[in-house]
Amino acid sequence: TAPFTGTREVKGISLADYAAFLDERATFLGQWGLKPSRGGGGPSYEELVETEGRPRLRMWLDRIQTDGLAEAGVVYGYFPAVSEGDDLVVLDGDGRERERFHFPRQRHDRHLCLADFFRPAGSGEPDVAGFQLVTIGAKIAVATAELFAKDAYRDYLELHGLSVQLAEALAEYWHARIREELGLAGFDPPGLDGILKVGYQGCRYSFGYPACPNL
Repeated sequence: TAPFTGTREVKGISLADYAAFLDERATFLGQWGLKPSRGGGGPSYEELVETEGRPRLRMWLDRIQTDGLAEAGVVYGYFPAVSEGDDLVVLDGDGRERERFHFPRQRHDRHLCLADFFRPAGSGEPDVAGFQLVTIGAKIAVATAELFAKDAYRDYLELHGLSVQLAEALAEYWHARIREELGLAGFDPPGLDGILKVGYQGCRYSFGYPACPNL
C-alpha cells in the first residue's frame, strides 16, 4: 500500500546519509582507475585502495561538505499501475491511462520483462509503481568544469567520477526509503554489499539500461 499518490519533492538531504551507500569499488576501479600495474611488481588493488583510494575519498567528501558542493534533491512518488502484456500502464486517480511504458522481454533465461511484476489489468485491483528522480545539484558540475579548465585533470576526473557515484548512492539511499515506505525493508540484507548485489525484494531499474532501454 502506497503512503500517498502523486509526487513529492525533497531537498536538503545530508551528504552523510547517502554517502554511506557509496559503491567504493565502482568509484575506485571504474571511475578513478585504481588498477594494479600489468605484470605485477606494483601495489595490489587493495593496497591502492588503502594508500590512495580512501584517503583521496575522505579528502573529497570533506571538501564537498565544507564548500557546499552537493545540493541533493529527490522527486519521487507512487502511482496506481497495471500491466498489459509487455506494457506497464500508469493510471490517474480515476483509473484512466496516464502513461504507458513498453518494456522488452528477455530473449533467454526466464523470458521476463518488467511488466510481469505488476498485477494485470484484468485482475480488478491496480498495483503500485514507484518512481524517483535524483540530483546532487549543479554546483559540483561547476567545480569539475573549473578543475578541467585549469588542467587539473586528476582532480577533475576524481571529482567528476565521485559525483557520478554519489548520484548513484543517492538513488540507492532513496530507494531504500521507498522500500521502507512500502513495507519491504524488513526483507533487506544486513549489509551494503547485499544491497549493491540486489539481494532484496523491490528492485530499482534505471531507464537507459537493458530492462528499460528507452531513455
